[in-house]
Amino acid sequence: MVGPELALPISHTVIKTAIRDWAYKQNDKPWRGLTTCRQAQEMISGRCRRQERDLLALPRQLLRLVGGVLTGHTQVGCHLSIMCLNQDPFCSYCSAAIESASHFLCLCDYFATLRMRIWGKLDLYPADIDTATVGDIARFIKKVSEIPIEYPALTGITGDG
Repeated sequence: MVGPELALPISHTVIKTAIRDWAYKQNDKPWRGLTTCRQAQEMISGRCRRQERDLLALPRQLLRLVGGVLTGHTQVGCHLSIMCLNQDPFCSYCSAAIESASHFLCLCDYFATLRMRIWGKLDLYPADIDTATVGDIARFIKKVSEIPIEYPALTGITGDG
């Protein structure tokens, strides 16, 4: 058969979705290829639209704290030691390990009962944090800030999650 081929129209929504998905994947490639940002990559495997939306909905002060914990850029012993602001990188609660953001959020025995109440597990893995809701992470940080012993990175937050 010779002549014009039959064509079916493609809806505008299908085209927009395909372009958005392609751009999203292209934007995620540099993150996966990074050899730096070790602590952030330990907790955040890639982009997640739901987490992005939930993070942007947080109040600014809580967003700063949650972002700091997820990226490791908060006042934990390891980060302060790297910045030469603290001599002791070990956990101020359990002294069993270097106090990194992942240790604080996932492994510190001092917060095991709190993790059990929020996530149903005594210990978490960084992959668990990657799939956790932003609301649960924020609730954990809020509850830690209510503990009488001062945790300098997480003071000044009140309210329920």
